[in-house]
Amino acid sequence: MRPVTLKLSAVIAATMLLGACAGTRTVNIAPKAADVVRNTTLYDMSKRAPADRDGYQPPNKLAVLLPLSGSAATAAKPVRDGFLAAYYNEKRARPPVKFYDTAQGVSAAYAKAVADGSDYVVGPLLKDEVSSLFAKPDAELTVPVLALNRAQAATPAGSLSFALTPEDEAIAVANAMRTANLKHVLVFTSSDATQRRAANAFSAQYKLQNAHASAPVLVNPKSDTLQADLAAAIAAETQAGGKIDGVFFSARGDVVRAVIPLLAGTAVATAPRMATSQIQLGNAGATNMALLDGIQFPLDYDVESQGAGKAASRLRDFGSDAWLITAFLGRIASGEFRLNGATGKLGLNNTGLIVRDPEWSVYRNGVPVSTGR
Repeated sequence: MRPVTLKLSAVIAATMLLGACAGTRTVNIAPKAADVVRNTTLYDMSKRAPADRDGYQPPNKLAVLLPLSGSAATAAKPVRDGFLAAYYNEKRARPPVKFYDTAQGVSAAYAKAVADGSDYVVGPLLKDEVSSLFAKPDAELTVPVLALNRAQAATPAGSLSFALTPEDEAIAVANAMRTANLKHVLVFTSSDATQRRAANAFSAQYKLQNAHASAPVLVNPKSDTLQADLAAAIAAETQAGGKIDGVFFSARGDVVRAVIPLLAGTAVATAPRMATSQIQLGNAGATNMALLDGIQFPLDYDVESQGAGKAASRLRDFGSDAWLITAFLGRIASGEFRLNGATGKLGLNNTGLIVRDPEWSVYRNGVPVSTGR
């Protein structure tokens, strides 16, 4: 397995891991987005003990695959701690749980967990590990997996994928805007690779929900032609898809603040505006923060943008929710319920991805204010 660098940003990246300004409407965020699965036959619960009335139905023997040694163990530790805290907080009968180190190879760790009789696997954690495991033929992936990252390939039937990534934030925003019946959204982003990934995920999610989001419009705040470029993008998108009724920013706050004044007098001047949590970056010392008023965004569960302390706290919450999903899989797979997790309300979509209705914030008087869930 290729080595993982010790830099915090690389470890974190590998791990993954409503008042408005005048004239601008805000999105009325529904408590439950529509992107849920309603097919429990995808997830075999028949070998588990009958569920309690609240849906508690843990597996019989549980394996957790994490990089417990090597540099990636820095990111794995808070995930493990959060998982165990939630596990021991459950006072009902719990399955035996055993941790397996993936540092020497995820395939070997998975095979050992299966040989030991585990009937459910949580992990692995690193993106390349998940991709490797999910690439196995169905005949070799005999025990279902709750992966703690996204893979390049599709999630195998019966398994799940749970992550805290920029893409997941963008999907949460897309669900909220679509639930608010915004049918045509203009997407702005920057040259930053993380923000462009989120913008692409937003557009893809909108397409899945039979609505239209523009191809991401790349913003360069230093461009002398920025105003003309934005006007051209708005005109072209209006001509191609009709009235634009929402704006999404996958960009830092300094980029967004450069764009906002140029939207005045355009077709999107009063359209509801939402963003990823990256909007909180690039604002130090700014005196024009009120330009962001009315923009709503998820609380910052994108761990790629966090410092060490905050990232560790987020990862503990992430581990806690991994236990919750494991123990209440049948409930979440029914599509009738969302789990009240530490990282948001958790649901499951038809591609095997855990989706989150996160807590939300909005800028008021230049300051982000929590609006809850």
